[in-house]
Amino acid sequence: MSDFAPDQGAPEEGRTEAELRLARKRIKELEALEAEAQRAKDLERRLAFMEAGINPSDAKAKYFVKGYEGELTAEAIRAEAEVAGLIAPPPPDPTAQAMARVGAAGAGAAAGGSDAALINEIQNTDSEAELMALLARHGKPVGGIQE
Repeated sequence: MSDFAPDQGAPEEGRTEAELRLARKRIKELEALEAEAQRAKDLERRLAFMEAGINPSDAKAKYFVKGYEGELTAEAIRAEAEVAGLIAPPPPDPTAQAMARVGAAGAGAAAGGSDAALINEIQNTDSEAELMALLARHGKPVGGIQE
């Protein structure tokens, strides 16, 4: 009589029961490793979306997250999400805006020079009446001052 029970099935030809148990054990280990690798891949994908400012659990974002097939970088995901209307583009950098205004003002003063000349004339006025006449002559509005 053989060493295996009838409900286990006969060992494959040329293989011992111990070899089959070892093979089954290795298959289970490989399946566990495969599942772990998939979980790591899913977590990496979720992290990329979160870094892009998209909550993968948000009901509005779920379809986007599920269907996205592009590069898994925050920049690429953010760009596609903006195109899809899922997120708004980032607001402009206030520092860059301020620098642009300062540069434009500097360029205008250097090119026109009229404001610099007006400031010089204002500094040389002796009375309020003279100042008002000067501002009126240059078409500059005067608010809050009554005559």
